Amino acid sequence: NSSSLIMTPRVFTNVNDFSGQDLEPASSILIFDYDNNENVDCSLNNASQTYFQEGQHLSIFYLNRNETPGQLRIDFGANNIVTGSGANRYLTFTTFGQSAELLAYGTNNNYLVFNTGATASS
Repeated sequence: NSSSLIMTPRVFTNVNDFSGQDLEPASSILIFDYDNNENVDCSLNNASQTYFQEGQHLSIFYLNRNETPGQLRIDFGANNIVTGSGANRYLTFTTFGQSAELLAYGTNNNYLVFNTGATASS
């Protein structure tokens, strides 16, 4: 007898619900599914909160359907995400369908990025 693993994503559909906000995710799957042409910033870097336990997986999906979609920039905190280009702070999504796969490590909201279509920057 086997059972299915079902993971419920946290879906953001209204830019006003997360623009300029710390996300405080309730899921390890974050989906940004909206229609907006603004440049939007949000964060996952509240130093007083641990978002994910070490080894936990985080998936982010960008599904902005606007013809001129602007961008979504997520601030993880200085040097808190590690990519093939080194330590970075931001992931910026600009194209419908972009995603990022991250793995939490350490105890200070640090992440290893093992796959992304987003742009990593400091």
